[in-house]
Amino acid sequence: MFGFRCRIASIVGPAVASGTDARATHGKRPRIGRRDQDGGFATIQVCVIAMTLVAVLGLAVHLGAAALTRQRAEAAADLAALAAASWALRGADTACARAAVVAEQNGAAISSCRFEGLDALVETECTVGYPLTGTAHGRARAGPVTTDG
Repeated sequence: MFGFRCRIASIVGPAVASGTDARATHGKRPRIGRRDQDGGFATIQVCVIAMTLVAVLGLAVHLGAAALTRQRAEAAADLAALAAASWALRGADTACARAAVVAEQNGAAISSCRFEGLDALVETECTVGYPLTGTAHGRARAGPVTTDG
């Protein structure tokens, strides 16, 4: 028998003849190395991380756009209120029409324009410009300057 093993060893190699080679499993399940068990996991992990980064970046862009739009609405309201207050002596309709022109030039629309005495109260709104987003609002009050010394 020993000679038979030697003959097999000389043909296929000593590891196969002794049963220690992974290729000669003799009915046993071959061992799967750690590398084979993790096959494709890194790809999935990279895809999940990439999708998370894209989602966070998209959220940051939407929040930034909303903040800028709100500032634009407030600035337009301030300028429109100043324009309305400067035209207040010509009548509320004329003053509010002038405020609407100023607001439009600043990328906003007037949602409300009224007077309390000589003080102009103006409300504006701007759309963010992205789908599924709301409207930014701005309010301002402007009136005559007093010279109490």
